[in-house]
Amino acid sequence: LQSMLTNTNTTHLTLFPSICTHTHTHTHTTSDDTKYCLTAGHDRTVRLWNPLRLDAKSEALPMHIYADGHMHAVSAVASHDVTMVSSSNKSLVVTDMVTAKVKHRISQSHTGPINNVDVRQEAIFLSASYDGTCKLWDARNLNRQTPIQICDEAKDSVTCVQLDGPHAIYTASVDGHMRLYDIRQGRVTDCNVGAPIVSMAMADDCVVVSCLDGTMRLVDKELGELLNTYHGAHTTSQYAVACGITFRHVLTGSETGPASVLYDLVTAKVVQKLQDVESKGPTCAVAAQEKCLVTASFHSDAPLVWTNDASQVSRD
Repeated sequence: LQSMLTNTNTTHLTLFPSICTHTHTHTHTTSDDTKYCLTAGHDRTVRLWNPLRLDAKSEALPMHIYADGHMHAVSAVASHDVTMVSSSNKSLVVTDMVTAKVKHRISQSHTGPINNVDVRQEAIFLSASYDGTCKLWDARNLNRQTPIQICDEAKDSVTCVQLDGPHAIYTASVDGHMRLYDIRQGRVTDCNVGAPIVSMAMADDCVVVSCLDGTMRLVDKELGELLNTYHGAHTTSQYAVACGITFRHVLTGSETGPASVLYDLVTAKVVQKLQDVESKGPTCAVAAQEKCLVTASFHSDAPLVWTNDASQVSRD
């Protein structure tokens, strides 16, 4: 969700063939060049595949299945280089993506289920939990199984966490607050958006959050000022529906209706509704990359690829 869409012609996205058989997908993430995508779901596995390369069955090229270490459904996944961090209930699992071996498993890392994880550096990764905390972990010394820092300012479940550079951590919570932790200065900046936050995505100078009142809000990173709102074409009232941001658009999943909705970043008008006739239930994951959009629903049979440039797709 963090990556920018560099191609300006993002309208008229069309549905590509189903990309992989991974039912009940909770979350997924894509690499900057869209060559790799990780999906995590209710089957207690994380799957790696290439969404823009089709196999003989005209489905996305499957690359690997990571099944070790997860005792429950996989609720979140993130990766950096060859290290993958995933969460299963209250446990964190650190996996080497090359060897597929579990390097560390931190049991009972939180007192509540883990909602989100992030890893951007080899040294640290983060976890956000239903217990109202965000924890920082030292990847070089996980044998202690204790965090190096705990952020417990939230009054309710922390739904999102994201590293922004070497010193800034952003969190979002159901208590309606987005918080910026400056590790270097030891300072916390609080921004009250006025509604429970279920997902978050960042651009260079702003953050978009999706709230349970059915509105997405665009917030200035430094000042915490509200820049724009997006609503009307999607519904968000019960589920952690994901959102994303590109150079020109804000996008979101939806509990009912279209699989995903694209709003113009500046005018807040609806640019396109992506409708899959077989879509069932809420679209809980969206990821925007160059010329490509990936959506997934907990109740659908497979994540879906949307693109406006079929020439980028190759076949084996």
